[in-house]
Amino acid sequence: MNGIAFRLGGVAVRVEVFFIGAMGLLGWLMGRSGVYLVAWIVIAAASVLAHELGHAVAFRRFGAQPEIVLHGFGGYTTGNAQPPGRSVVVSVAGPAVGLIVGAAVLIGAKALGPVSEPMAIVLSDLVFVNLGWGLFNLMPMLPLDGGNVVAAVLAHRGAAPRQAYVVSIATGVLLAVAAIAARQPFIAIMVGYLAMGNVSALNAQRDEPEMRQLYHARRLLAAGEGEAALATAAEVAEATRSSSVANSAAELQAWALLAGGRPDDARAVVVRCGQAGMSQLLRVSLALATENGLRHQSDQSAKSAPVPVSAVAAAFASSCDAIGPPIAAALVMQGTRLAELVIALERLPSAQATLGLGRLRDGLSAAGFVAESNGIER
Repeated sequence: MNGIAFRLGGVAVRVEVFFIGAMGLLGWLMGRSGVYLVAWIVIAAASVLAHELGHAVAFRRFGAQPEIVLHGFGGYTTGNAQPPGRSVVVSVAGPAVGLIVGAAVLIGAKALGPVSEPMAIVLSDLVFVNLGWGLFNLMPMLPLDGGNVVAAVLAHRGAAPRQAYVVSIATGVLLAVAAIAARQPFIAIMVGYLAMGNVSALNAQRDEPEMRQLYHARRLLAAGEGEAALATAAEVAEATRSSSVANSAAELQAWALLAGGRPDDARAVVVRCGQAGMSQLLRVSLALATENGLRHQSDQSAKSAPVPVSAVAAAFASSCDAIGPPIAAALVMQGTRLAELVIALERLPSAQATLGLGRLRDGLSAAGFVAESNGIER
């Protein structure tokens, strides 16, 4: 079960099961139990929904058809992209609802005077979720609403998108330090987590041009232009300052070299960059290439260190791209190990077996082999 789906005022809403669980966990950490825990979950869900409805109303005001999802420790509202000015309005509309509701409850509570303990807890929770979370959401830190406002303003001024991530990271560091000083470890962990997300996003944006080059190189390799792919990947590997891009470029070089019948050069690239960053399928393919080479030299040598077929099966089952399987499948065929590999794949758990067999079949097809009911032909 993925959650509860319904429509509210014409807006599609989905409440995921994990949201209920997360709110329950947060309430328990706050010391709530029994009926007070249930009340907290209801208050939190209603308040977060009201916040998201604020975004939704603004979206609809600008002609978009929004959808709301409550998940994790919050939610999000999606709609058509808006110009910077309208984007600011959409971002502010959510916290505005929470601030209005929280302020109204706070004023009403003061007007009521002393109340019973259960009522006091309910009022306190309403103020905390609406007023407290509303103010927190206005912090200039992505993906919070305040961060979205900063991003929209910077975009309107023609600034690069990376500047919004820089502001978010700086805000996260300052808030984390302040939370630690105030002995609020939960807040420190939360803003630290958000800051790390912005660091990852900033790195991804920095690496985007080089990743586009590698994507082009992958297409060249898939089209059989191995030398051009190799040259492009080598150019990226030499120029990049990112370890993740360097690993991707090195792996692509190794695949291109393997496809070109140069396993020793492929192995040298992997050794130079470190095997830890390489995929399991590439490591297994290098071992298969060595085994095939030994077989041509000496049958006895080939038998001394065979690649475990279970490792080959696991590598195919864990593969998540389209470049490696054709090259690995060709190496399997060269070593005449297809039959035992199929058996090993069929012995894996159902989901892994299905994925692995699919990768193998796709790889064989891309490498020029045709799977027949009575075997494999080329």
